[in-house]
Amino acid sequence: MQNITDDRWLEIDVDAIKHNLEQVKSRLKEKVRLIAVLKADAYGHGAAETARILYQNGVDFFAVSFLEEALALRRAGIRSSIILFSPLISEEQLAIALDNHLTVTLTSPYDTRLLDQLSRRMNIKATVHLKVDTGLGRFGMTLEELLATCQTLKGNSCIYIEGIYTHMAEAASNPGYTRKQFTSFISIVGELKKAGFRIPVCHCANSAVFLKYPEMHLNAVRIGTLLSGEVP
Repeated sequence: MQNITDDRWLEIDVDAIKHNLEQVKSRLKEKVRLIAVLKADAYGHGAAETARILYQNGVDFFAVSFLEEALALRRAGIRSSIILFSPLISEEQLAIALDNHLTVTLTSPYDTRLLDQLSRRMNIKATVHLKVDTGLGRFGMTLEELLATCQTLKGNSCIYIEGIYTHMAEAASNPGYTRKQFTSFISIVGELKKAGFRIPVCHCANSAVFLKYPEMHLNAVRIGTLLSGEVP
């Protein structure tokens, strides 16, 4: 019998995770993709273990905040798409991400140039999502920067712009500001389309937006705490 030397442990109910997932799926329209957010070790529940459960139940799109979180999932055998939310600002970090087939977020002209140059030099395919700043003010690009980024990457056959997204800063508490951000995001996506840049995956709904604003689901949603059973 195994000796337990620590009186602290956490029991995870696998059936509860499956139930939460089914509840989320039941609110999704057809062809809306689910991006399962596993940052902070899946909010303390074990990222690799949670990813395996979700994958076995039809989820093949994950997201984390930091490079090391994504690498831990790769080391655990998770081969699905993984988006990195935080920008990578060094060639070393970016090369590691590309080698591990991670989807990177571009948030500024600086990391755009870095990726453009490095992907050409490494001759390696890179999948990216563009981050739009619609009011959070942490990081993200303006319309002008997005247009320049798309134009820069247009001639790079190594880079596939898969997605574009923004973060709703006050979705749980401020409906007016949330709708203002959404309007801004949709307007920016529309301007990119007018310029000839059609980006397949558009997402702005976190767990709070997902619950309160179904019209903002677009064609992908980012769900984290809800899968853990916490209502934001």
